[in-house]
Amino acid sequence: METETKTIPELYKSAIRTVTVVFGSLFNNIYVRKYDNTGAVIKGSKRHVPLTFSPKEQYYVWINATMQRPDDGTKVGISMPRLSYDLTGFGPDPTRQVQPYLYKTGAPIPDSSNPYAKREQSPAAYSFNFALTLWSNDMDTSIQVLESILPYFKPEISVKIKEQDSLPIVNDVHVVFNDISKQDNYTEGFEVNRFIEWDMNFTLYSNIWTPAVNSNLITTAEISLLDDKNISLLNTGD
Repeated sequence: METETKTIPELYKSAIRTVTVVFGSLFNNIYVRKYDNTGAVIKGSKRHVPLTFSPKEQYYVWINATMQRPDDGTKVGISMPRLSYDLTGFGPDPTRQVQPYLYKTGAPIPDSSNPYAKREQSPAAYSFNFALTLWSNDMDTSIQVLESILPYFKPEISVKIKEQDSLPIVNDVHVVFNDISKQDNYTEGFEVNRFIEWDMNFTLYSNIWTPAVNSNLITTAEISLLDDKNISLLNTGD
């Protein structure tokens, strides 16, 4: 006995991964420099600020473990400043949610027997919360990094992204800067191995899409037109 097999729509759209990568890409091209007493840049002092996707707590443990190795007590220096970021949570955004039963249809896909087009329901609007942490061992380089980030958020910026691959839809996602806080950390007293922690919080507004389905095309249409005689009869009521 033969059974009909149905193709299960691909649910994974990598929407959450996409917004996570997009957010990190905003901060992967930051540099710091050293200056002499005259304010001139010291030659060869330009350094790239590394960016890591990691929870703040895990990064803090790694810094402490690296500065003081537990096996032999050897002290190891860490190149700073550094940036780490993490997706801390997300939830529905009812203020941007549109009618769920609206559809977006793509261009027709030619097929010799049955031409069709991709169709998707309107997406679910979500807000994604991100935490960006700046780690530095002095105030000057901290300020350099902060002034490379904060002036672009007024308090938000827009980034164009392709949210899904089924339809060629490119949307503007808004990244909003919420707040910033500072904390000093010391691994061995107040004068040794000091590093400064700056915690910045952002909200990114994007969408999560439903699976695309194949939609049949309307290839023929029948239209009945009234001639002049029938129109005149309708106007006179006869």
